[in-house]
Amino acid sequence: MSATFMALGQQPKLIRESIIQSMDIDALISASFSSEDAYNMIRMLIWRLENTTVNFQECYGRTYIQCSSVGFTEKIAQWQLIRATEGNFTAKLRINSTVYDIREFDPAAQNTDSWNNEDYKKWFVTRSMRLFYDLFGRIRGIAVGMKWMQLRDIPYYTFPKHCVMLDEHASAIDITWFCDRFNGRTLIIDPIIRGVIEPNSNMMNISHLFIKDAPWFTGAHLQNFTGKNAFVFNAQIYTNDVVELVQQWLDGRNRRLRTVVIRPQSGIPFDPEDVKRSLKLQSRDWDPEERDRNFIFREDWKMHMLEPDVSLLDCSTGQDFYRESDGMLATLHMTNRTLCFFVWRNRFPHLAENN
Repeated sequence: MSATFMALGQQPKLIRESIIQSMDIDALISASFSSEDAYNMIRMLIWRLENTTVNFQECYGRTYIQCSSVGFTEKIAQWQLIRATEGNFTAKLRINSTVYDIREFDPAAQNTDSWNNEDYKKWFVTRSMRLFYDLFGRIRGIAVGMKWMQLRDIPYYTFPKHCVMLDEHASAIDITWFCDRFNGRTLIIDPIIRGVIEPNSNMMNISHLFIKDAPWFTGAHLQNFTGKNAFVFNAQIYTNDVVELVQQWLDGRNRRLRTVVIRPQSGIPFDPEDVKRSLKLQSRDWDPEERDRNFIFREDWKMHMLEPDVSLLDCSTGQDFYRESDGMLATLHMTNRTLCFFVWRNRFPHLAENN
């Protein structure tokens, strides 16, 4: 491989870059190990890594590597730590169709004989993506699945933009620690949280928040939420909390807000009809000239949060609210089990879909 790149070094720049750009990703990585000249030649091209997803628990990932040096190409790279027959991780890393021994290229992996699965997971978190970062440059928009404690091991160049927490259980203290350090846009919290998250937690500032089980989530949390989208299930939300949410939006105290979907705890006295009566003077019925019947999410993960009851997106029977200060329109749509508050950034999204 090094001889091939030595010959490439003698070619005109356009020919050299065209050949390098046409090579398979695992071939490029293998070449980068063979000589410093090959490594430097590959790095000189214009690379971009997009739509990267990584599971730090199961130790696999995928990214799309784009190159725009000679025209435009996009190739997929998939990598994973290989497990032994009994299910334990090994020192073998597969990148597309090529298997590498991590001990051969990483000085930090020389003592793997004494490693257990947690050691391999830590190596995967801290080192595996370094192969792509060093060779192809900045990694953008990473989505990860991880446990809360793995955040401390993530290097700066792979900090996640979107995160799914994979713990089964976690304490409120641990989740608060995580949220204080999480700078991404989307956080999906699957674990059952032991204890209470305070209303002033940084969790309430995350742009896109989904909490699967939140019996500690109250009206105070809802009032403190400054993000764009909140999906909160099994929450401690009462009738007056919903009225306050709408009033807060009408007053312009959260201009970032786009969506709130909440399923109150079973047994809580939440009365949709009482909410409607309380807000009757400020609301109006649906006018097809003002907005579409159905609210539409552009992102699949948000649609998934409403499954199997996607009928909640039908806002024909909802209450509409008009904010005088900026002309924004929102709809409050409720059932006995769920309340939805949708802000219409685009009042006719079906027209955009058809274009």
